[in-house]
Parts: sequence; structure tokens; C-alpha cells
Amino acid sequence: PDPEAILAGRGTAEAAVARALLPRAATLQELVDATTYAPATILAILTRLENDGLVVAALGRYAAGGALAASTPTGRRTYVGHRSVAREAGG
Repeated sequence: PDPEAILAGRGTAEAAVARALLPRAATLQELVDATTYAPATILAILTRLENDGLVVAALGRYAAGGALAASTPTGRRTYVGHRSVAREAGG
């Protein structure tokens, strides 16, 4: 499935955080840097995305989960706001 289809209907902030996780797992600080949202805002968003099965957390990192993880093909370039994040080959 297309990640944009999965994120359709989500708020701007939720979609931005989810897109930041498409290239690879990230720490809270990396998500703050990528999205410019406050840590508390990102944590609230991550909780909602986790409850919906779209994000998984382990060892202080957050990653795309469920259908969102299945929608992230290798080599895809993901845009987060005005920043481009190149996905590493092989995952």
C-alpha cells in the first residue's frame, strides 16, 4: 500500500511524524529535528500511531509498524516538511 493512502485523513503533525519514520527508525530527538515539533507533541503523536498499529517502539527508537512498515520500499526518498531524507539501501 501507498504510505500516503495509509496517512490520508491523519492530521498534518501525525503525517509528518509518520513520514519521518519511513526511511528508518528514529529517536525522539531525531524526530524533533526532522519535524520541528516539540518533544511532548511528538510523544503524543507516537502514542496515537502506536495505538493504531502504525508505529512500534523499542530501545528508545521508534519505527514504522504494521501497514506503514509494509509500505516503505527500499530506495524511496521521503520528504518531511521541507527536508528530504534519503532511505538507505537495504532498509
